[in-house]
Amino acid sequence: MTGRNDEAIEAVGLALEQDPNLPDAYLRLGELWLEEGMLRNDRVALEKAVTALESVVMMDSENGRAALALGRAYLAIGNEVTAFEELQRAAEATPLQADAHQVLGDLYLARGDFTEAATAYHVYLKLADKSPTVLERLGDTYVAMGNPTAAAETYTELAALVPNRVTPFIKVARAYLDIGELASARRACEQGLLADAENEDLLDLLVQSGGTLPEAPEELDSNEAAAAASLP
Repeated sequence: MTGRNDEAIEAVGLALEQDPNLPDAYLRLGELWLEEGMLRNDRVALEKAVTALESVVMMDSENGRAALALGRAYLAIGNEVTAFEELQRAAEATPLQADAHQVLGDLYLARGDFTEAATAYHVYLKLADKSPTVLERLGDTYVAMGNPTAAAETYTELAALVPNRVTPFIKVARAYLDIGELASARRACEQGLLADAENEDLLDLLVQSGGTLPEAPEELDSNEAAAAASLP
């Protein structure tokens, strides 16, 4: 918990020397090696993670947390086929592993299997707190599926979560433009401009939706500027 992974790995190793039949210890060891491997891009650490996590799965085939970590480890070393199998196992385990559905959604999205990706993201959002990352990927998935209406609804939900980010409002506006809902597109642009009044994408989308560009403040002439500067 203090970030001293080397000492944590040593401590778990000592526990396993005393009792090699501890699935929880192998699980923690595998997770620590996975964290180290991904942090340092260290393939040796990742392979150690795989070895430890495979031991857990052999002892407890229903361990969803271990299957999730093992799937991530296989992904990190480039073994996508086996990673996919472990992630599916994790997604079907009890208790449910929400993160497994997010990772599966990302894999489906990368493969172009948009229906499965959308399903996986929806399951994740039901199991976990609303995630801006997952909502945005779900919206992107709907765009790829040719469903701008669902995309607009998803991006609107995303924009409500992160009102200070401009990108969600841009995506909302584009989705509404695609389905011809100009008023909704204008409203999205106006809301986004509250976060960034000079965003060129939003200004361009505002014009496309039939809106009027906000007027720039008038510049003071030299005498007015000097008078204003002299005010207390």
